[in-house]
Amino acid sequence: MSKKIYIIHENGAPRHFEALIYLNEQQRLYDEIVSLEFTFVRQLLKGVVRKNPDLIVRAIRNALLMVYLLFSRNKTIIVGAAPYDSFIYYLYLLKKNNEIIYYSSWPYWDYSKYPKKLRYWGQLLLWKKFLANVQVVGVTEKVTQGLSQFTPRSIVIPHCINSEVFTPAEVREKAPFRIIYVGRLIEEKGIDLILQIMNEWKGDNRFEWIFVGDGPYRDKIQALADQDANVTYYGQIKDPARLAQLYNQSHLLFLPSQTISIWEELFGIVLIEAMACGVVPLSSNAIGPKTIIDHDKDGYLVAPDDIQSMKNLIAELAADSNKFDEMSRRAQEKVSLRYTISITSQLWWQTLSKDPSPVSVAANAERVKIGG
Repeated sequence: MSKKIYIIHENGAPRHFEALIYLNEQQRLYDEIVSLEFTFVRQLLKGVVRKNPDLIVRAIRNALLMVYLLFSRNKTIIVGAAPYDSFIYYLYLLKKNNEIIYYSSWPYWDYSKYPKKLRYWGQLLLWKKFLANVQVVGVTEKVTQGLSQFTPRSIVIPHCINSEVFTPAEVREKAPFRIIYVGRLIEEKGIDLILQIMNEWKGDNRFEWIFVGDGPYRDKIQALADQDANVTYYGQIKDPARLAQLYNQSHLLFLPSQTISIWEELFGIVLIEAMACGVVPLSSNAIGPKTIIDHDKDGYLVAPDDIQSMKNLIAELAADSNKFDEMSRRAQEKVSLRYTISITSQLWWQTLSKDPSPVSVAANAERVKIGG
């Protein structure tokens, strides 16, 4: 009988589990990693409305797998559901007969924030029962600290990069100073703030601006790129190697994410991708970036509305090539020590083997103390 591990996630999660996939390729712990999404009803409706047979088939496949798991026993299942989701009724039943690993990037387990609404009676109580003594994988230490009230079984496994892809180029042009944004083109990511700074520096040839991503601001950024030779828009890039090329043409990654009631930057994978390539990050001081960046050493952390400080830091770094070189070196070094796929895959091995060595556990604890 083939041995499988299952990943249940809201919208699919291969990027978040890249290290697990890598580990399995190296060690063959499982014959198959099966990923499924619990939003099959939404998928089915979209498939019907859009007359998309692939989406309909995907929804049916997800529904059948969920039914299968509900009546299965002794399966290893990784669950990536947002806290307090009403899907908890299914998860609670799933836990009764299977080995559950709860995977989360949510740090606010003190009930100060709710990413999902409490719609039904008993929803919060079931979450507490589900989390009781469950194995937890937290993306940052804040996650495992918050979940420690429910379970002592936890490990920090941050997101990671493939160091064979995201690696610094031998030569980087000193000028012009290139600022890159990578991510969704949405208000929450601070796009309005970036555009405001660009407008204030319009015609300043010290800087070039690179945008990668897609979203509601696409047309506005494309229009800027058409009008200004110092702005380039590449659209969405799915090829990691191509993305690494653009990082290596850049000096500073700009991620001024805004914190709102239901959303905050909880990690920032683009930060470690860019840092691995020697790009210095400038980010808002959201809870995720704060676990990655040491301010003024390997990047910058600024209040999300402090435009003047952001402008000052960008201008100062652009004018000081020695400081850029030093911060770039430190950024590369941090990622190589903490966020590579080879390091995080070993942490997954500790979790799945259920018998991590004391040395490995101590190493994980020490690594967490210095940045997540």
